Amino acid sequence: MDEILTKHHTVTGFRNPSTNIIHGLGALMKWQFSRKEKSPEIVTEHANGSLPESVEPDLERINNPPGDAIQLTWIGHSTFLIQVAGVNILTDPILSQRCSPVPFAGDSGYCPYFKEIGSRFGQMSVSMIPIGAYRPRWFMSPVHVDPAEAVQIHKDVRSKISVAMHWGTFRLTDEPMGEPPVYLRQAMRAGNLADETFIVPKLGDALLV
Repeated sequence: MDEILTKHHTVTGFRNPSTNIIHGLGALMKWQFSRKEKSPEIVTEHANGSLPESVEPDLERINNPPGDAIQLTWIGHSTFLIQVAGVNILTDPILSQRCSPVPFAGDSGYCPYFKEIGSRFGQMSVSMIPIGAYRPRWFMSPVHVDPAEAVQIHKDVRSKISVAMHWGTFRLTDEPMGEPPVYLRQAMRAGNLADETFIVPKLGDALLV
């Protein structure tokens, strides 16, 4: 682990050792001025839905989580309430109408370190993996994985169960809002993953894993 920290932290600050790609203002302007161009089709199924499904939160379950399991409640984007062993953890709380830069797994490009995590720490009981905000790839790939890469991360970290996040809450990039879970299902089929191993939760639903 010290070796990883040394690679990431230098005397001048943080760096990403897996890529040298840094998009500046010019690249951002290029993307913004080309957003009306038609993107290549990724999925063949209908993917124009705007929002994830939602359910009324079960406050009884949330207030009284089981002590022998992990309970996850998706609040939106990368925000989860994780309840385990009597501890409540709120990840990346964004409770506004706008999303600014987010320092959580949602802002991770694919890199070899996911496989290193799996080899160092063994099988993960549950992983929350981003599936959205990935187009155009030339601009987003250093910072956001797409669903196919999410499936590879699931395999790399040897996750028993993965839960999708970072999609359907804010319109951040060029793919249709409803495309990520459709693309994920295709990537899962291509990667021979069973449906129950990578879950797309409903907003507000408390999942036991």
